[in-house]
Amino acid sequence: MMKKHFSIAVLFMTLLCFSSFAAFAETANSENDFVVELTADLEGARIVKYTGKSPNVIIPDTIQGLPVLEVGDFFCGLNGAKKNKTIKRIVFPDTVRTIGGLSGYEALESVVLPDSLRKIACASIAVGKTCGMFEGCKSLKSINLPASLKRVEKDSFKGCSSLTNMEIPSELTECDFAETAFTGTKLLLITQSKLRKLGYKGRF
Repeated sequence: MMKKHFSIAVLFMTLLCFSSFAAFAETANSENDFVVELTADLEGARIVKYTGKSPNVIIPDTIQGLPVLEVGDFFCGLNGAKKNKTIKRIVFPDTVRTIGGLSGYEALESVVLPDSLRKIACASIAVGKTCGMFEGCKSLKSINLPASLKRVEKDSFKGCSSLTNMEIPSELTECDFAETAFTGTKLLLITQSKLRKLGYKGRF
């Protein structure tokens, strides 16, 4: 009898843990929330625009049967002249290899970058004019640097005046930084120390 009760208890705990995991698991936005096109190499999908209503954007890893490989500049349908004021969180899937600019997303608080990303690049906002990927995202508080990262371009986080937390994995041991990559941030000293050890020489 005790053995039977023990088995039931174990089963109950297993179901409870599974239910808790399911409750916390995040569901990607519907494919219908995105306008897409083929990538130049015809190997995957490139997101051109986000048309959904949710301020929490979790990009699916596949759309229309193809992996999401690229996310275009200002994919929420805006540009450098008109700032997005609604998107609060963006999670990129690990299939993504290229991300466009998110400069001026005033409400953006949190970003999860994909492990596949190798460069935090500049975005083109006009002929001959560029901006950092997250430049001017004044509400951004936390972001991660992928272990695969090799380069962070100029002004990537310039003016991110709320940015204090940056997750840097131990696997990331070497990276090339532009001198103005983190200008105007409020990163904690422990994060500044990690970035200095990785080779960042500019101002915070």
